[in-house]
Amino acid sequence: MSSHNEFSHFVEICENIRSTNSKNAKISILSDYLAGLDEDSLPIAVLFLSGRIFPRGSKLNINVGFSTIMQSLSEIAMLDASEIQQIYLTHGDMGALSEYAVSKKHMISLFRQQQLTLFFVYNRLKKIADTVGPGAGKNKTKILTGLLIDILPLEAKYLIKIINGEMRIGLVEGLVEIAIAKAFNQNIQVIREAMLVGGDIAQVSILAKRNSLDKAIIKPLTPLSFMLADVMFTAEEIIKYYQKPLICEYKYDGIRVQMHKFGQEIRMFSRKLADITNAFPELADAALAAVATITSSSPSNIDFILDGEILAFRNNKPVHFQELQKRMDKSWQKSQ
Repeated sequence: MSSHNEFSHFVEICENIRSTNSKNAKISILSDYLAGLDEDSLPIAVLFLSGRIFPRGSKLNINVGFSTIMQSLSEIAMLDASEIQQIYLTHGDMGALSEYAVSKKHMISLFRQQQLTLFFVYNRLKKIADTVGPGAGKNKTKILTGLLIDILPLEAKYLIKIINGEMRIGLVEGLVEIAIAKAFNQNIQVIREAMLVGGDIAQVSILAKRNSLDKAIIKPLTPLSFMLADVMFTAEEIIKYYQKPLICEYKYDGIRVQMHKFGQEIRMFSRKLADITNAFPELADAALAAVATITSSSPSNIDFILDGEILAFRNNKPVHFQELQKRMDKSWQKSQ
């Protein structure tokens, strides 16, 4: 059995979870695994298992697409693009394709003298995310190819699943939260409250391990889980529930957003907690300008988190939601 902190053991756990149908059994496998991880590996493992590489709110984005992965796989397996494409169509899954290609690789690592750790794999992925500017695509491919040369076929399967954010082993973040609670003997409700406050499952896992969940804090520029509305069908039902005077307003069809300001930085997050600041740059600029007008001191002295709805108006009438939604398209953002 490999060490808890090695990537190969993480892969074994993923395979065990994938082949298990029972949610309780999945939680049991995962909680036993998490309990044995050190503080370097634990936050990485829970992020990977939650379908992410970096925490919510991180500016890091790996930006590795289909063509980059295909190029790396064809290089290490000495297969041309058409062969790789045919194998992909046969397997129907990038992870399975990667496992096959690495099993056929013609390159041998000169440096892998021991098992790779989760921490090492994470740092290689971070290096890919940090690679920007001219020649970034070529350099990302080079780093990814080097990592694929270093790892075993089954490890390659899960590496690509992690990169694509598609683990597909029957886990959702809610089950990972339950496993964290069980691993460190914490109340699941306290775990969920810490998630509502901090929004970062990696940090919550460390606090749970340290028995310090009461230290979870709101971090500006890190998105928080949204409070969603409940459905009531009549005015009478609403009055009976609250039993106090109420103020009502029309609900317009817009885009739910959190706006965070910290220092001179503004970031905006969607209902799915994606960073959508680039989709509404004029709102970020207007928020900074508004702060500057209400204070004689530096705008950096006022920080806030707002939760609201983005609406667009034309000729004093709300613009249709579908037109506003175009702003979320990355191709629109690149054209601006």
